[in-house]
Amino acid sequence: MNDVSRSVFVFGSPCNNNYGKVVFLPNGQLYGYQHENEHTWCMDGEELCLLNIQGQVSSRYHRTGNGWAGTVEGRRYPLYLNTLITTDICETPGLPPVMVNTIPKAGTYYVEAALKAAGCPSHRLHLGGEDVVDDYRGLPDERVHIMPETLRLYCPLDLVTATLQGGHVVAHCDFQHVIDHVRSQGVVVLSVVRNLRDIMKSMFRFLLYMIPPEPDDFLGQFWREQEGDARVTAFLAVEHERGLEHVRQMARMMLADTSPQSIVLRYESLKQGDLQPHNIEKLQAINPEFTQRLSDAFVQTYGVRTPTFSGEARQQPDPWCDVFEAYFHKSGMADLNAQLGYA
Repeated sequence: MNDVSRSVFVFGSPCNNNYGKVVFLPNGQLYGYQHENEHTWCMDGEELCLLNIQGQVSSRYHRTGNGWAGTVEGRRYPLYLNTLITTDICETPGLPPVMVNTIPKAGTYYVEAALKAAGCPSHRLHLGGEDVVDDYRGLPDERVHIMPETLRLYCPLDLVTATLQGGHVVAHCDFQHVIDHVRSQGVVVLSVVRNLRDIMKSMFRFLLYMIPPEPDDFLGQFWREQEGDARVTAFLAVEHERGLEHVRQMARMMLADTSPQSIVLRYESLKQGDLQPHNIEKLQAINPEFTQRLSDAFVQTYGVRTPTFSGEARQQPDPWCDVFEAYFHKSGMADLNAQLGYA
């Protein structure tokens, strides 16, 4: 039964569709959905019970293949709790769950590798936006980011993080209210920034050399078929809404995040194990030993193979050109970069 609090359930009735998504917290509270008839929960032997606001059993369930089936207490009215996602148990004594929230191409899987090396396992879940969950468990590293929609679920991110018992997830979340909800659960959010020029160049190379366009993506095929400045121009036109705007929105959000819980790591400093003094103070308040292990792990794992890096540096020409520079200023990226502390 220990998977009950590690699952997000879809609650509803065959008679009246879905009511909402819910997490059963270990303390008996509900997260994500609450009603006067569904206020708390408990186990009664092998049965899962929902209790109303007066503390009385309002519905009762038995385990089925993909969740729980039940009825309103004292009635035949059917209800279900279908499992949407269940997270793994990750033993990390003395360390709360962690969400790594990076600007795309700011070292997402490098940070994942360092956390694993420091003793904080990965759940192999990649969260995005408000409700996108890519479940990479069991998938070889080389398949990550190849048709991720085949492994995609839709679930509010804070419901997923509410199920975490240790370990970490990675994310590209640009909604402050989601970050606030996640932090309120006691989850540590590690934000990661990088020089936006390097992010744009990295995204260009990544899509050009590592991610082939889908068969029906004629615009993706088109920009890759161009040469020189024409290729860059087409890339910017096609990928502005697909990815570059997301980069800009994440940079804006991180700059506006004034929470005292905010921990913002700089990608460029991590390979030296430099977590920066203001972050070290916050991390040490969580776990001093882990803070040192994490610093050491960033040095040890820099340059290792990850789902988005082969482990071998390619000798490729610098794609930056006047077209990139013009877009960089026109889009407001240059101003954001300066606010982030980059020239």
